[in-house]
Amino acid sequence: MSKGYEQFKRVDKELDALLLYLEKLEEDYARAENELNNQIGFTARYKNGFEILHEYFDSLSDDVKQDVDKELRKLNL
Repeated sequence: MSKGYEQFKRVDKELDALLLYLEKLEEDYARAENELNNQIGFTARYKNGFEILHEYFDSLSDDVKQDVDKELRKLNL
């Protein structure tokens, strides 16, 4: 085989490896983006739930307020 053909085959092999690596990066990126979107959705729901609790907290009895406070502190909230 000629030297030029050997170089071509080596470069072709390296390009194939790079393309496989790029495909994996794209898959990893898509998975991370999906997980981030799920986390953002969870955080938004959590925030809405907290706002509901905050709105009605003053109408709870003092005993219930203390119980809720203890449970939230256990969760570091």
